[in-house]
Amino acid sequence: MTKNQYESKTLFELLNERDKLYPTEIDFIDEPLEGGFKMGQVVAIVGEYEKGKELLLNQILCNMANKDNKCLYFSSYYDAIIFEYLEYKFKNNFIKEKSLKNIYIYNIFTDYIEHSKISEIIKEIELFAEQKEVKVIVIDNIEGINAFCHSQEENILKAIRRLHQLAIKNNILIFLHIEPSFINGIIFDFLDILIHINYNDNEGKGKLSFFKNTQAFRNNTFNLDFNKDTLSFTATNNRNKTLTLEDL
Repeated sequence: MTKNQYESKTLFELLNERDKLYPTEIDFIDEPLEGGFKMGQVVAIVGEYEKGKELLLNQILCNMANKDNKCLYFSSYYDAIIFEYLEYKFKNNFIKEKSLKNIYIYNIFTDYIEHSKISEIIKEIELFAEQKEVKVIVIDNIEGINAFCHSQEENILKAIRRLHQLAIKNNILIFLHIEPSFINGIIFDFLDILIHINYNDNEGKGKLSFFKNTQAFRNNTFNLDFNKDTLSFTATNNRNKTLTLEDL
């Protein structure tokens, strides 16, 4: 039997947990969110292939681990990239050994190959998170779950819906990256925050925009730069620009 988050908690404690903000220590993310994310949210990082989604997710993961949050990185394909990223960060003193111990990596191919239903995979994520008392889950490729299951495209919606239920039930924060072609109005109903990134590695620059459900944050667009020494994005707010979903 798993432990229910509501056991032995007062109404004050539950309300305090609901309203507590969890900063990423990334200014251009925390600023529009007025301090950070909340537990129980599902956050999608959206962008085309090799346009910065993985780099931004990795930066968020490291910063959340540095804040002493236990994190689960759920990989649906070969995960050498995250290992190389964390190794570089550690060797160059951008992440502490204590923080590395807050990060669990779970690979769908090496750790979980028996089941082919999305519901079973999500359940496995939930059980692992409960056992390790994980507060932050990063899913590097939601389409990879879909491909692994040999299922139809609508199962992307099913996976996100179940992740949304998991986030609320267990009071955890879930990040995932997803291709723009999978985003539609129905999927938006199960996303609390959408962050669209379009980064050009050749130029070392890009843009990032925030959306809450289908509504854009005011002055929601940032100009991105990437520091190759720290493997981190920095940004300035383009206060005269507010993008809508139709602009992406």
